[in-house]
Amino acid sequence: MMIRLRLFAFFRQEFGAPEVAYEIAEGSTVGDLLESIFKKYPSLEKSRGHNVVTINRVPVKMEMQIHDGDEIVILPPVSGG
Repeated sequence: MMIRLRLFAFFRQEFGAPEVAYEIAEGSTVGDLLESIFKKYPSLEKSRGHNVVTINRVPVKMEMQIHDGDEIVILPPVSGG
């Protein structure tokens, strides 16, 4: 199934775009999606466990199932001060 990923910070840099179409297996969860991304882009592994993910603008947990056409936003950790 195809989803739309909206990306920020180093996720955007790694993918080379602010938004991409991304294919993932039917029945995948948010956790499965992140595993797929970390496998494809190992440099993003540093953010494991620290990302906020939304599906269609609603914050979700890693167990939430993704559906075809969903818009997924991955917000990496923010630091500074």
